[in-house]
Amino acid sequence: MKKTIFLTGATGIMGEAGLKEISKRLDRFNLTLLVRPSKTNKKKLAPYLNNPSIRIVWGDFLNYDNILNCVNGADFVLHVGGKVSPQCDAFPNETRKVNVTAVEHLVKAIKAQPDPDKVALVYIGSVAQTGFRPAPYHL
Repeated sequence: MKKTIFLTGATGIMGEAGLKEISKRLDRFNLTLLVRPSKTNKKKLAPYLNNPSIRIVWGDFLNYDNILNCVNGADFVLHVGGKVSPQCDAFPNETRKVNVTAVEHLVKAIKAQPDPDKVALVYIGSVAQTGFRPAPYHL
């Protein structure tokens, strides 16, 4: 039986690399992606739209229902998405809100599962996770 992976950040640098690698293993995995519905993101994901092993949810980290929808039935949550530099430098408050809220929603959604201990969470952060990069990182 195939395992289900929920991947965030599939249109970013690390997330896109993850998407490409997991896509090579769709005989073993189903993949759920949560992606902002921008023109750029839709273009990037166009090659994956008709793949029955990939479910794309157009939404936002700030929407708990979007996160819950993606976590439901997931065996693994790979949280690679978020606001990072240079956006974090120009918009530190928004960066903190997006990055912190996303993790809060993910944890809440995992805890809402019938057996939350069976859902593995892998979370990648950065020096800019909370919207402030101390010198010498801040340009």
